[in-house]
Amino acid sequence: MIRIENIKTYKGDGWPIHRPSPLGNPFKVDKKTSRAMAISQYREWLKSKLLTDNPTSRAFNIVLADYKKNGTTTLLCFCAPLQCHGEVIRDFIRAICDTQSGITSLGIDIKGGNLVREGDKNLGFIPEGV
Repeated sequence: MIRIENIKTYKGDGWPIHRPSPLGNPFKVDKKTSRAMAISQYREWLKSKLLTDNPTSRAFNIVLADYKKNGTTTLLCFCAPLQCHGEVIRDFIRAICDTQSGITSLGIDIKGGNLVREGDKNLGFIPEGV
């Protein structure tokens, strides 16, 4: 189970995913950008970030490892209970854990339940070609 809770009201432990954390959504909701649009932009942004070694991909992998170890994790953001980019993180984690052959719907290849990125030797990612 992956819960998305409001960081102001939730009293338990969890992973902060609000700005300025590495998993924060850089796309702000404003007069020109709807919540749905900001989340859609985040989905594409996160996909690209997961393909290289950077603070965002490292933070994602830590949350992924926590979920794989415990079968549950909590994401904390100021948006909840409104629609939130945490849903994208949750969906990516579920997709990674639910397949062994690849995430065609997300456009991210995996092997053995881990992200596959060429040349990455950090944080349990499996390098391409292994």
